[in-house]
Amino acid sequence: MIKLFIIGLLICLIYLFLEYYILNARLKKIPIRILVNGTRGKSTTVRILYQILDRQNYRVYAKTTGNRPEILEPEGYLRLIKRHAPASIAENIRLLRKWGDNKTNAVVLEGMALHPEMQRTLSRFIFKPTHTVITNILVDHQEIMGESLTKNIRVISASIIRDTTLFTTQLADDLLRSSGIQTANRVLCKERRFAGDFENIPGEIINQSWSIVQSVSENIGWPQQHTIQCFSSIWESVDQYIKWDLSDLPVEFWNLFSMNDIYTTGQFIDHRLAKSGSPVPYVLLLNCRTDRPLRTKYFIGLIEEKYPEAEIWLTGSGRHLALNLLKKRHTEQAVFTGRIRQVLNKIRNGFSVKTLLFGIGNFKGMENFISRIETLSDSIQN
Repeated sequence: MIKLFIIGLLICLIYLFLEYYILNARLKKIPIRILVNGTRGKSTTVRILYQILDRQNYRVYAKTTGNRPEILEPEGYLRLIKRHAPASIAENIRLLRKWGDNKTNAVVLEGMALHPEMQRTLSRFIFKPTHTVITNILVDHQEIMGESLTKNIRVISASIIRDTTLFTTQLADDLLRSSGIQTANRVLCKERRFAGDFENIPGEIINQSWSIVQSVSENIGWPQQHTIQCFSSIWESVDQYIKWDLSDLPVEFWNLFSMNDIYTTGQFIDHRLAKSGSPVPYVLLLNCRTDRPLRTKYFIGLIEEKYPEAEIWLTGSGRHLALNLLKKRHTEQAVFTGRIRQVLNKIRNGFSVKTLLFGIGNFKGMENFISRIETLSDSIQN
């Protein structure tokens, strides 16, 4: 019995060694391997870098892991990832082995892990990025990554390996240095202002993104013209997607569900409210997940602190927790709770004057709602 166990163990070890050997051999065939990590803006950054490389006729693959996980293939082909289980590192291993044997010049990968051990495993043993981009570091995924900024720094910094070229903003760099993170090849992305304007995106977010993309472009040696064109193209698509006018209804809907953290969400709400000049009625539609109670708590705190004049709509599986938090805080704001169907009915019938409706909190669980809202938006555009 012991002999069979030892033989079985040896077979497993040999198999793992061969898998690791094959993966490393394939990785060596890919000269540019860019890992994009951070809290917000990862998917957008991946798409920009991919498009720049693709436009220069690199054979490039990219993968995003946001609300719509996608694989971007050479010559602009896009393929949605259909999963029947949560994302895993094994998925990346399969893709990298395939791409490494496919005459690939570059791969851009979005960091997906929420645990430091998984971040470290992806970077040090599987992807081994030649370049690492940290977009920013904010408090998010509190249930897994922790409620403190220090714990979030610890998770994200685990992806930084010694031999990579690291691109960070000044703020992210300060946070990493405060945690003792060092790398020999560090590129500080100096602050820059992008010449273009995006109506629905706060300028601070655009300029931070531009500072990072431009620094990567200059370091690797990409043409400035391609960098500007691709940056504009991707952010224009985001700009058009984030705000929707709904059919003949007096509603302007802002899709902020994918923001997740309260800081970025607040930036977008403040940006829109500032454009109005004078007070305008607005509603905060908070989608609450049962498995994200800390996120719900933080969003309730944001609403109470910064937007006391807003009407509050609560939906999602964790909406009753949010309602209890509001009751404990003795808020005088108007509060509505309901399922998606009830929310949609309220949108159709609940406004007599032009009203801003901000969708905040979580994307998961809102797929049907977003689809229905897109239908209302498409009817006005067509």
